[in-house]
Formats: sequence, structure tokens, C-alpha cells
Amino acid sequence: MIEWASRVSLVVLAVLAAALASAPALGADSRPQAPDERIAVKDNFFSARSVTVHEGDVVRWVWHGDNRHNVTFKKVPAGASKHGAKTRSDGRWQRKFRVQGQYRYVCTLFTGMRGTITVEAPAAEPSGDAPLSAREQPAAGLSADEPR
Repeated sequence: MIEWASRVSLVVLAVLAAALASAPALGADSRPQAPDERIAVKDNFFSARSVTVHEGDVVRWVWHGDNRHNVTFKKVPAGASKHGAKTRSDGRWQRKFRVQGQYRYVCTLFTGMRGTITVEAPAAEPSGDAPLSAREQPAAGLSADEPR
């Protein structure tokens, strides 16, 4: 009976150790994700005015200049948030785009100050079907699956 309890304890310890090893570290960096694109909020215009990103990418707006501006989303894809940045004259604000489609935004304080974010499907992950490099080519007379 003691031997069985010892084995169960070892299994429980192994499962706990595996769970802890795969969990994020306590106190892990909680800073905002690095942006995939940056847009400057300048005196009465956005630069770049139009950007294209992939689903899950982050766009950061950075305020420059003297005037106060905001980022107000006027048109977003179905199911997407219209959450934007409050009026300010400096600082930065970022947003992660989770829904594919076109997002149109403006600064409500200055007519003509507008921009567009186009969100495409996530970037494709490299597949295992990539061509073999010269160093990976099989030796003469061997197939790629045979050991060398």
C-alpha cells in the first residue's frame, strides 16, 4: 500500500512540476507589447495615414507637436471595438487589432485628420515543407529520409 501511495505522489509531483515549468514566470514583464506599426500624431495630420497589419498585430500612435488630438474610430469591422484614444497633446497609445477588415479613424478636433488601418489574415507560419538548403541536401545515392 505504501509503494502505491509513493507512486501516486511521484506522478502528482511530476504533473505539478510540468505545469509550473510551462506557466509564465511570476513577475513576468507586463509592459505593453512592442508595436508592429507606429503612427505619428502630428500637428493636424497622422503619419502614416494608412497602414496594413495582420490580425493580432499592435499599432502604436505617438503624439508629437503642440496641438491636442484624439483617435476616434468611425468605422470598424463587425464585431470589432470602436475604442480609441482620449484627447491629449503628448504621450502614446496602442491597440491590438483582433478582427480582420478596415478600420477608419479620425481626430474629431481637426477636419481632414483621418487614417485607415487594414487588418489582414495572420501572417503564415513557416511550414516544414520548405526546400532543403544546400547543406541539407541528401548525399548522392541517398534519399532525404535515409540516415547518412
